[in-house]
Amino acid sequence: FDDLLETLEIGSLCALGGGVPLPIKNALRYFDTELKEYFSQ
Repeated sequence: FDDLLETLEIGSLCALGGGVPLPIKNALRYFDTELKEYFSQ
């Protein structure tokens, strides 16, 4: 996920587009265990 999120952030052509991956980054940071458990089912 990190590579994809970094590409989205860096590759954006506008300032607002750089913020697109932030909610996903925060979810992965704070709910990593829960997300891994959910997606492994």
